[in-house]
Amino acid sequence: MPLRLLIGLLLLLILPARAHAFGDCTDAAYLAAFNVTGRVASCQSRDLDPLRFNGHTRNVRIFRLHRPWHGDDEQWIGDINATLAQISFALEALGPGLDVKDISIHLSDHIATGMDRGAHAVTGFGTDLTAECPIVVYKIAARTSTEGFARVLAHEIFHCVQEDTWPAKASETSALWWVEGSAEYFAQLVVPGNPASQGFISQFGSTSPDTSLYASPMDYENVVFFDWLHSRGGGDAVVGFLNSVPNTDNPLPFLQRTVPTADWVNFIETYALHRLTAPDGQVINAGPPSRYMQVEGESGDSALATDAYRSLLIEARFPEPGRYEITIDGGDALRTKISRGGGAWQDLPLTLDACTDQSPAVLYAVTTGEPEYFTLNYRRVEPCSACEVARQIDRCLVGPWTLTAGGPVEWMRANGMRDLARVETSEMSIRMTRDGRYATAPIDVLIEADQEGLDITGIGAGTEATGTWSAGDGILNICPQTAQITTTVTAGGGPMMRQVFGAGPDMQMTYTCAGNTLTTTLNIGHGLPPMPFTYTRAGH
Repeated sequence: MPLRLLIGLLLLLILPARAHAFGDCTDAAYLAAFNVTGRVASCQSRDLDPLRFNGHTRNVRIFRLHRPWHGDDEQWIGDINATLAQISFALEALGPGLDVKDISIHLSDHIATGMDRGAHAVTGFGTDLTAECPIVVYKIAARTSTEGFARVLAHEIFHCVQEDTWPAKASETSALWWVEGSAEYFAQLVVPGNPASQGFISQFGSTSPDTSLYASPMDYENVVFFDWLHSRGGGDAVVGFLNSVPNTDNPLPFLQRTVPTADWVNFIETYALHRLTAPDGQVINAGPPSRYMQVEGESGDSALATDAYRSLLIEARFPEPGRYEITIDGGDALRTKISRGGGAWQDLPLTLDACTDQSPAVLYAVTTGEPEYFTLNYRRVEPCSACEVARQIDRCLVGPWTLTAGGPVEWMRANGMRDLARVETSEMSIRMTRDGRYATAPIDVLIEADQEGLDITGIGAGTEATGTWSAGDGILNICPQTAQITTTVTAGGGPMMRQVFGAGPDMQMTYTCAGNTLTTTLNIGHGLPPMPFTYTRAGH
């Protein structure tokens, strides 16, 4: 048995009882409260386990007016009583100050019509039932699971709590943003991870970039905001917020006092990087950004706008490679930062690498004040090298190769440098893999030269070198990543000079490949002839 449920059941045993009498479910007041019209043939009711929290005991009953009564078997009633125990536990956990009337739940035998059209359940605010809170649960086209009914019941009972705890403001239409959002938060406490709450969380991501927290149609989706409050201070933070919400059509001044700019930025940053959690610790996945800046060409801009307490997220997309400077032109009240691949948020202006870094770049632009109209700009400040952008792989080059002709030694001899120096090397070989990586074998080099009568001897030892390669259309790119060559040089018997070199620069050369033979040509520059290489596939 889950610990929370066990505690909830224990509460039912130890908390004091205080019973209330239910009214007659066939009275006109009841019929009006539950949106029942026409003749009532019967009224069959059943008392459920009471709610017990913070010294209160409130009776709960479930009833029907017509057959069939969906949910009259003992196992189902037992499951609902277990849910009521969880609701008692959740209300207790939220702390003192909450209250609720006795609760009557009407299982309707029809789909909602009239003002309730489209609803699954409705709680009657402001009815003539002064001693009770009426909840009507309508039929829906799909069958409701026990877990689904439990979530609906928890959500609607919290509406009853809202009406009795904050009666002057909970029934106002302008209060839907916090009334529905907090009720869905409470449903999460009772039924963690339920699919309906997950759906509202997803809708927050698509609705909030264009809609302020307190504006229509934001209501159930604000469960994300109440989850954030909970993550900062638990249930006390949520109830404290609800206690202080004013009864007004314009809650903006209130939000500016209670959720200042720094806090709203914290909410956006936590949410956008998937670091916000529901009360049960499950990570809330932010929806994909609804705005995009397509970065193409040398420069460009996007005109955008946002308003108070929206979660505007913008993704920068880079179909063309390069390094781009991203800047914002906006007012002082606008807050903007950018994150690459879920990393730390960084201030603008910022130069982003679209050569080797393909991870998403997400920027937020938010305010807690007046509407902000701003421009998002980009400018390419540096192109990419061939090694950074080339991704083509010629399968002919895949495999192990050994140098069998050409290379630096033959090139020096062929270009009249035989008399200046003698160069010997160990076997030169390279293995290129189909995922675009390469590795060379270690190599030893010996150089002996006579410069103006001074004997010079050099010994070089190179470790395995690694990197990436790409090839296509007759062009081979070699892109070193790791290498180390240690050279020791003596001149005229003097002291040895030792030097260590790392990976060299990127190289681009022409090539041809056929069967087991690979030829490459490296342009030396400086007016010197190109250097040819001929490789044979190892083992052939």
